[in-house]
Amino acid sequence: MNRRKFVYATTLSPLLGATTGMRPSTHFQGQRWRKLKLIFPCHDEGGWDRRPSAPHVVRAGDQLRMYYMSIEGQRRRIGLAEADISDPLSWRKASNQPLLDFGAPGSIDSHWVSYPWVVPVTENHWHMYYCGWGGDYHSFGKFKAYRTTLAESDDAGLTWKRSGRSLLELGRPFSCDEHGTGSCAVMKVGSQYWMWYTAVVRWPEANSRISIALAVSNDGGHTFRPHPAGALISIPPRLDSYFSTCSKPFVEKARSGFRMWFSVVKDHRRLYRVHYAESPDGIRWKWWPDPVLEVSESGWDSEMTCYPSIWHSAEHTYLFYDGNRFAGIGVAELVD
Repeated sequence: MNRRKFVYATTLSPLLGATTGMRPSTHFQGQRWRKLKLIFPCHDEGGWDRRPSAPHVVRAGDQLRMYYMSIEGQRRRIGLAEADISDPLSWRKASNQPLLDFGAPGSIDSHWVSYPWVVPVTENHWHMYYCGWGGDYHSFGKFKAYRTTLAESDDAGLTWKRSGRSLLELGRPFSCDEHGTGSCAVMKVGSQYWMWYTAVVRWPEANSRISIALAVSNDGGHTFRPHPAGALISIPPRLDSYFSTCSKPFVEKARSGFRMWFSVVKDHRRLYRVHYAESPDGIRWKWWPDPVLEVSESGWDSEMTCYPSIWHSAEHTYLFYDGNRFAGIGVAELVD
């Protein structure tokens, strides 16, 4: 990776090209990842979890929990896998059934329950933020209307009760999320909860843009308002391309700000790559245009890398990610 190349995005200009004077993190500036293994491969044996995807790894006592999405045709459900904290490379599925299945007919998640992000609020009370789709489309075309929603658990993430409501309403004219909100990363920042989320805007018979935006909650992560900065990280659509994508952020706190790993598509082939960005305040982001996790020469991730989730042990940093067709869950280790 060329360490001198990077791209800026700011609150003054949500497009690329404005400068902030930020300096990169020494530890992650030239990050290299060594791919270790495929944890959960895709299979054709039937059932709801043939194509596991979009992992989020959290700690629960002496265990790790991986909340993940599974793709079955046009349907999505959320499952759970577990590992001992002493062995973060050996995972077992907690059940043969989905952890969070479809919502009731007519609800905002009756067709998709997807892209989980789990926040332990207290020892027992946890939040799960996820993307729902209720089978509805926008009036101007066959575009799914995605909505970010919330489920809550009172037994440390084992059973969940869905809210059934959208955390961010669609339809704000000319906004970066006018036509949809999706996968997200949520954490407590001071007394607030901040949500970096996937924002969707489409135009009939024209290009579309999927970007990363910010929303803020002042009531413990139950309701959110979009930050006025708009799209924090985005790629302007090219005239010869159907759309551009910066999506599915994984955000964590750093000593001097925030780090983000996310998925990028730059052309019509829709072949994702994992990219990286840094910010001093969670709003102004600087990101490198070169991927930090490239594809393999062959195999399950020879076309794509996407949907990253980072886990730090006492001695190692791991990156869990997906491969071709947005599926299969593998792991890589940070090499300094």
